[in-house]
Amino acid sequence: MCDSADGRLICDEIAKPDEMDAAIARVVDGLTNAGTVSAIGNRRAFRIAQEPLDLFRRYASAYARDQAYCCFSPTLIANLERKLGRA
Repeated sequence: MCDSADGRLICDEIAKPDEMDAAIARVVDGLTNAGTVSAIGNRRAFRIAQEPLDLFRRYASAYARDQAYCCFSPTLIANLERKLGRA
C-alpha cells in the first residue's frame, strides 16, 4: 500500500481517482518551476543517502563535465539559435 513505510518511499502524495489529473498537474508544475538548483540538490541528497560520498563525487564530477561540454557545444548552440530564430 502507498501509505505503508515502503510505499511512502516511492509516493509523495496519494490522490483519489477523480483527483489524479489535478494531482499530476501540481507535481509537474512543482518540478518544472523549481529550477535546476532544486533538482540538483534533490538528486545530490538522494545519491548521498544511497551511496558512499566518494562515489557520488566521482559521479557528480563526470556529470558536471559532460553537461558543460553539452551546454557549450557548437551543435547545441546552433540548434538553440535556430529554434529561437536568431540564426
